[in-house]
Amino acid sequence: MRFYTVVQHFTLEDGAVMLDPNVREYFPNGESVNQALRTLISLFPKNHESITPKSVE
Repeated sequence: MRFYTVVQHFTLEDGAVMLDPNVREYFPNGESVNQALRTLISLFPKNHESITPKSVE
C-alpha cells in the first residue's frame, strides 16, 4: 500500500489575512472578524491614523 502527500501552495489575494486556528474558533467568517475589528477601532483616539508601528530605518 502506498501513501501520497499532496502539497498545494497558494497566494492570498491582496487584503486577505490568515487567522490562526485558535482565533478561527471565535471568528468563523469575515463578517464576524470585521465586526470585531470595527468595535476595536471605535476605541482608538480619532486622530490616530494607524495602529501599525512605523518601521525604523
